[in-house]
Amino acid sequence: MQNKSAVAEHYLTLTILTAYPMLVLVMRGSMGALFFMMVALSLWSLAQLRTWRPIGQWRADTKAFTLTMASAVVVILPAQIYHHELSWQPYDEAVRLLLAVPVYLAIRAGRTPVTQVLGLSMPAGAILAVIVVGGAPGATMEVRLGSYFLNVIHFGDLALMLGFLSLFSIQSGEARAPVSIGLKLCGLFAGLYLSYRSGTRGGWLVVPVLLVLWVTLGLRTNLRMRMLAGLGLFAVIGIASVAMFDMIQLRAMQAQSDVAAYAHGHKDTSIGLRLQILYGVAYILQHNPRFCAGQHGYKATLTALGHAGAITGEAVNLGIAEVHNQILSYAVKYGLPGLLSGLAIHLVPLAIFWRVFRIAQGDARSAALMGICLATGFFVFGLSVEILNLKHTVTFYSMTLAVLLGAATRCDTTGTLRTQA
Repeated sequence: MQNKSAVAEHYLTLTILTAYPMLVLVMRGSMGALFFMMVALSLWSLAQLRTWRPIGQWRADTKAFTLTMASAVVVILPAQIYHHELSWQPYDEAVRLLLAVPVYLAIRAGRTPVTQVLGLSMPAGAILAVIVVGGAPGATMEVRLGSYFLNVIHFGDLALMLGFLSLFSIQSGEARAPVSIGLKLCGLFAGLYLSYRSGTRGGWLVVPVLLVLWVTLGLRTNLRMRMLAGLGLFAVIGIASVAMFDMIQLRAMQAQSDVAAYAHGHKDTSIGLRLQILYGVAYILQHNPRFCAGQHGYKATLTALGHAGAITGEAVNLGIAEVHNQILSYAVKYGLPGLLSGLAIHLVPLAIFWRVFRIAQGDARSAALMGICLATGFFVFGLSVEILNLKHTVTFYSMTLAVLLGAATRCDTTGTLRTQA
C-alpha cells in the first residue's frame, strides 16, 4: 500500500509540474487549482515522513525561506491595526507565498526530477500560448496581445519568464541533444514574441539583464565561447527585433514623447502618470515611514494630493488602482516592515540559489540557475508593475520558487546538501 501510494504521489506531482506552465497563459483558474492541489499533496507527503525535525533544528536556508514567505502575511496585521482597517483581502496573495513553504519542503524531501520536467513544460507553455492566444480571432498585429483573463502587462511578463526559464534550463549535458535544445530555444523565442506582441515596455528591461546572467552563469565553457554564444544570441534577438521593428519603434517613440511632454508640463502621459504616482508614494513615505498610509490611507492621500493640485486627477485614478512598483506597494501599505518583506521575497531566495549554484553540481545546480532567473526576473518586473498583486502571477511565482528551491537544496538523510544529481 505504501509503495502504491508513493507511486501515485510521484506521478501526480509530475502531472502538476507538467501542466501548470502549459496552462498558465491559456486557461483561467488553472494556476490556482493546480497550486492548491500541489499544496495538499505536499502536506500529505510531509505527514508521511517519520524523521521530521523540530523547527529549531531546521537548516539555515530552510529557516530563512520560511520566515521570508511568512513575512508577507505577518506585516499585514500590525499595519491594519495601526490604521484601523481590518480586511481579509490583502491576505489572499500573501497566503499563497506562505503556502510555498510546504511545497518546498516536500519537493526537497523527495526525488521528483524538477529540472527535467520544467525544462520541457516551460517551453511547451510558451509555444502553446503562441498557438492559442496568438492564433485567436482578432489577434491582429495592430492589437496588443493578452489572455482573456490577464491584462497585457502581466501576460507579457509571464510569457517572458516562461521563455527565459526555458533558456536557463539548458544543461551542460544537453550538448548532444539538439531536439531538447531546439525545443528550449523555441520556448525562448516564443516568450520573446508574446512579450513583443503584448507591447509591455517595462518587461523588456529584463531581457538584457537575464541574457547577461545566462552568458555569465549558464554557459559552462571558457570565456571566449561565452562571448561568442552571447554575441550569437544577441544577434539573433537583434535580427528578430528588426523584423518586429514597427511596434518596438512605436513604443520607443511613445516613451520619448511622454518624457518630452512631461518636461513641458503635460503630465498625463503613460510615463508622466507613473512619475506622479512616485511623487505621491515619496510624500507618504516621508510623513510616516513606520506604517505609512495603509490600504485606505494611501488612496485618501493620493486623492488629497489631487485636490491640492500636486498631481492630476488621472494620476490619482491610476495610482489608486496600482502603485506600479511591487516593492513600493508593500512599503506604502505596510511601512518599513512591508518594504523589508517586499525585498526579502526576492532577495532571500536569490541568495540561497546563488549559494547552491556555487557549490552544487548536476540537477541541484540546474535548479539553482533557473531559480536565479526566476527571482531576478520577477524583481525587475516589479520595478514597473505590481507583479505580485494578482492571484494568478503571485501563484506562479510561489509555485515555481518552491519547486526550484526544493530541488536545489535537497539533502540526504544526514541533512547534508546533495551536490550531485
